[in-house]
Amino acid sequence: MTKQVIKLSKDTLEIIKNASTINNSMRFSVGNSIKTINAAGNVIMEATIDETLPVEFSIYELNKFLSVLNLPNMKDAELVFEDDKKVTIQSGKSKIQYYFTDASFTTHPNKDITLPSVDLETEVEADTLEGFTKAASALGHKILAFRVQTGKALLVATTPDIDTSNDYVYELGDTTAADGEYKLKIENLKIIPGDYTIQICAKGLMKLVHKTRPLTFFLGLERQ
Repeated sequence: MTKQVIKLSKDTLEIIKNASTINNSMRFSVGNSIKTINAAGNVIMEATIDETLPVEFSIYELNKFLSVLNLPNMKDAELVFEDDKKVTIQSGKSKIQYYFTDASFTTHPNKDITLPSVDLETEVEADTLEGFTKAASALGHKILAFRVQTGKALLVATTPDIDTSNDYVYELGDTTAADGEYKLKIENLKIIPGDYTIQICAKGLMKLVHKTRPLTFFLGLERQ
């Protein structure tokens, strides 16, 4: 292949870092779209990055790869692609040949995901999510619930199996959706901070679309 040189943007590095919290191994496809999925198959991230990758490759330990890019002598490093076996990471007089892993050692989403139906659509701002996660942590809750109650959409931090759960409730706004509740493990909320449009399918799936960045997350809901 023809030698190609790429420098990863700050936004792209943030996306890859977030991907490492979902799955520390990832397959990168040719082009500017990257996807990852966790081992349980219930957290998926899809993103469009600034760069166009010239070859498909897999990284076994994203944390190690990111640590290399963060080394003092590798600031502003460029990635030099000359074959599909490795990439040369170089900055000034420093250079590292970083070898790819076999694709069989990674888990990759094999198909595009669409919600079969949308039973609740709402929006959540970054400050709201940050305040929610802090409240949930302070109260010891592990479950996030989107609750529809008499025309109101509510964001709730709760422990469902405790009758005296000290729920944290935030009113998101009015909705025409039918009354119901959709639960998610807070530990699966592995998303990049920001404002999101959220669509929920009662069959067990939540879609979160970042409002200002080309980022989408699909999260599996807890069974009722």
